[in-house]
Amino acid sequence: MRYTVTFEVYVEGDNDKHAYSKAELIARNQNMLHPNQDWSVYKLHRTPFASLNVQEVDIEKIIYDNHKNEELEF
Repeated sequence: MRYTVTFEVYVEGDNDKHAYSKAELIARNQNMLHPNQDWSVYKLHRTPFASLNVQEVDIEKIIYDNHKNEELEF
């Protein structure tokens, strides 16, 4: 039987890009430990401690910016 499980993990980051990078690292590590499972980052939210002001981060923009910077590096 196949199941879908949604996990929620709180990470500390200096900014949106740093938090996304940490989430991707966790996903890659889990994929290496469990190669038959797919750990992917689908959403990222800013969740300030003791605040109800939760905001979704546009991870597509982060991915696009990362690819754009990779193309410019020598």
